[in-house]
Amino acid sequence: MRVLALLLCAGITYALSQTLILPAMPALVAELDADPLAVSWLLTAYLVAASVATPLIGRLGDLLGRGRVLTWTMAVFCAGSLVCSVGDSLPLLVAGRVLQGVAGGVFPLAYGVIRDTFPAEARMRAIGTLSVSLGVGAALGPAVAGVIVDHAGPSAIFLVGMTGALPALAAARVIPDAPRPGRAEIDWLGAAVLGGGLAALLILLTQGQTVGWTSAPALALALASVMLLRAWVAVERRRRAPLVDLASLRRPAVALTNIAAACVGCGIFMAYVPLAPIAQAPAATGYGFGWSVTAAGALLVPHGLVQIVAGPWAGGLCARAGAAATLVLGAGLNTIAMVALALVHGPLALVALGAVLGIGQAMALTAMANLMVAAVPRDEVGIATGVNTVMRTIGMAVGSALSAALLAAATAPGSALAAEWGYVIAFGVAAAATAGAVACGLALSRAPAVSAAPARAGRAPA
Repeated sequence: MRVLALLLCAGITYALSQTLILPAMPALVAELDADPLAVSWLLTAYLVAASVATPLIGRLGDLLGRGRVLTWTMAVFCAGSLVCSVGDSLPLLVAGRVLQGVAGGVFPLAYGVIRDTFPAEARMRAIGTLSVSLGVGAALGPAVAGVIVDHAGPSAIFLVGMTGALPALAAARVIPDAPRPGRAEIDWLGAAVLGGGLAALLILLTQGQTVGWTSAPALALALASVMLLRAWVAVERRRRAPLVDLASLRRPAVALTNIAAACVGCGIFMAYVPLAPIAQAPAATGYGFGWSVTAAGALLVPHGLVQIVAGPWAGGLCARAGAAATLVLGAGLNTIAMVALALVHGPLALVALGAVLGIGQAMALTAMANLMVAAVPRDEVGIATGVNTVMRTIGMAVGSALSAALLAAATAPGSALAAEWGYVIAFGVAAAATAGAVACGLALSRAPAVSAAPARAGRAPA
């Protein structure tokens, strides 16, 4: 239990820090006298750093020991939090957020720790408990941050986000690291090229709406991303000890789980984006509630709280019914809830459907983590779950961009309010995305067993 509690602290720390910044952005615009577009880099920098660092940290954990690397990761996060809390300029805050984003690597490390240290009968439930920390933190972040910003100022959110990281600094002492045979080889070139490609892609997805999807910067980012990711594949094929085993990514169980992660991330964030605008829109619009910013931020609290209960239960369901069936059920619940959100916009309906989304999200996240842990050898768990986390992050960025674009298209010139049809289409596309995860789950349920994945060629099993 002590190990799981430490891992939960690390996971919630990352997830909270991802969304704590959102309610603080308007206050930071005023405090720094900065352009809102420039301040939006506080979120972009975090997501980009997380996506770049996650696969590398997962691989370092596979090679150097997960407890030790988790301590280093949390130490970097704490340094970033301190920089942000005392920063009095936007460049300094962005630098701090980059350091904080390194914490994206906690999930591949944590899944590997569970694979290494938990008995088989407890593993799926532990993975379920850990998986929902991402959803719980992301859902509760805006509600917590609204109160903090109102009473202590925007700088205080960075210190609050650090509270969970402090216990996780003890990871190297608490978590026994399994010895790794031979000398650790780290593919730094592969990591650099992959990081560059992911950075270009994430910047495009998060800033494209603002700079214009057909503008020169957006097109340059798209070209850079394609070229760098293609170059990364070529580099990995020639490496004796690649960052990612490309043959592993082509396994049906791994490929389908990664596609499902992108679909789930896209669908959930497409649903997240419209909720606050609906809640804050005047009742005269016919669909809005006229709520305050704080009340709108609290809309996702039930969504986060139900996951605390649903996560361990979903882990038990994976053990009984199988992870693929659990993914189908969870993504199916999300699909149904999003269709309902497209049709019904009452306050009670949104709260209830948000709770249903929380249950479905907990099941899907738990199932995908268990599928990935079972699909690869022990010495590849970190990098494989790291790639899966990146796929979900990319899906989240795509979902946010799509939802924002649809709402912008539904907003008449000179108006600050989107027409109701924009929300309906956004929720409908979100339902289509999660239906893609259902299809992946059905395909996985027909795939052969994956629990006996071979070790990477040329390496001794861990």
